[in-house]
Amino acid sequence: MSYRTVTIKLLTPTAKKRQVLEEAQRRYSMALEAILRACRPYSRQAEEEGKLFFCPREVLKKADAFEAQPFKDALQRDAQGLVRGYLTRKKREKRSTYPVCRTEKEDLERILSDWDNFSPSEIYTNLDKYDTLRPVSFCRYAGGRDYSILRGEKGRRYYGKVYLLNRSGALEWAPSEDYLTDIYTGEILREKRGKRRYLLLPLDAGPWQREHLLLVEKGLAVPKNALLFEKNGAYYLSVRLWYRDPVPCSPACTLGVGRTEKGLCLCAWDGEKEEFWHMEPAGEGKDALCRLAGDVCRLACRLSALLVVENTARGSKNLPEASFSLADYRFVTKLLCQRAPILGLPSPVPIAGSGLYQKCPVCAQRRQGNGRQGERFFCVSCGHSQPWEQAAAAFLARSPGRYQSSRLRVKVTRVGGFLRFRCPALEVFWQVRESPQGKEWFCRRAMELLEKPDGELTPRQRSVKKKLQSAPPPEGGWFYFV
Repeated sequence: MSYRTVTIKLLTPTAKKRQVLEEAQRRYSMALEAILRACRPYSRQAEEEGKLFFCPREVLKKADAFEAQPFKDALQRDAQGLVRGYLTRKKREKRSTYPVCRTEKEDLERILSDWDNFSPSEIYTNLDKYDTLRPVSFCRYAGGRDYSILRGEKGRRYYGKVYLLNRSGALEWAPSEDYLTDIYTGEILREKRGKRRYLLLPLDAGPWQREHLLLVEKGLAVPKNALLFEKNGAYYLSVRLWYRDPVPCSPACTLGVGRTEKGLCLCAWDGEKEEFWHMEPAGEGKDALCRLAGDVCRLACRLSALLVVENTARGSKNLPEASFSLADYRFVTKLLCQRAPILGLPSPVPIAGSGLYQKCPVCAQRRQGNGRQGERFFCVSCGHSQPWEQAAAAFLARSPGRYQSSRLRVKVTRVGGFLRFRCPALEVFWQVRESPQGKEWFCRRAMELLEKPDGELTPRQRSVKKKLQSAPPPEGGWFYFV
């Protein structure tokens, strides 16, 4: 599954609606600040006990004083996320301060009366947070609470239906003259005269936003949480949509994505021949890296390829004098992992980067003498040679096939009339009385083990099970005994 965020601008609200929106932001911000301050002793307790912090339900009563009852679930989620982030930073940095979303008048008076005991950064931070307004968060899509999106008759206009008021603060609004239908549930809004707790806000949806809203109507996307915020005098509704990923295609080849000094080298391997491409980011910054990831995805779609990337969390190092850093490569591979399932491609396969640039793509040997010789890679084991920038990409492209065709090693020892079998790949150590059928007994028992449900297997055993199910056994069978 994948998520996308669609931000839709609201048509300029009337003076009365703008006042309600501003007041809702103020009530939400004040209630969140009160809940955060009340959660402080609970955060200390969670830190001392080493447990995950959960915002207690009794703390949410603080929101009642600010008429923020419609936002209680969102307030609990936001406060919980802020405190958990604070505890994580404190555990890592030791000097993190407790989160404060807005500074009150009493805080400023305390700081200004004792000016010398505060650093300039602390003073400026509190001044910036004085009386600030936070976005209003909605944690679910629902027609009778939080928020929903309606479509006018003949699809001429979309409306956001947002609950911002409690029962005591409900206001009188004239019923809409348009027939409004919920784009997700299909329910028709039947308004009557009287007080209402929600606002109907016309949305200024452009072609791109309409495209995603139409997918919601067709049932191809599911709206989740949303955010109502103000920016430069205009209001926006940011909606998070969940998409069901298409069934991944059957890959026709593998596409290794290797690093070079200036960008990427890509190698397509179909089991018989290689084909290479070189790509570099057109510019600086994350926008250029996003475009580079898009180019790689388009090539993978054209080839119906399985992407194979370097696992940068395990032993990877920056290339010497490289303008394309390891952080840039890590960002590109993160985008590839996000975009590939959306495009109907298999999820990229990460390969450990330890010694990747000293391994031969053909024989996979890593030893002294394997490595860069000028601008070429030369292997002293098998004699293979090719341009240095292509070697890592070629090794990545060949890795899935090499893994699928590799056999599982089983060490056999004889002790006191017993045969002992140790298979590191299956994480098993079995023994049986010595007999000519001992190896057959091990193979039969190993296959019985892999027929168990995934919940009863270790991660490594599940990996081996997936391997055995995805390819025919190599010549000689899956196991070889030493």
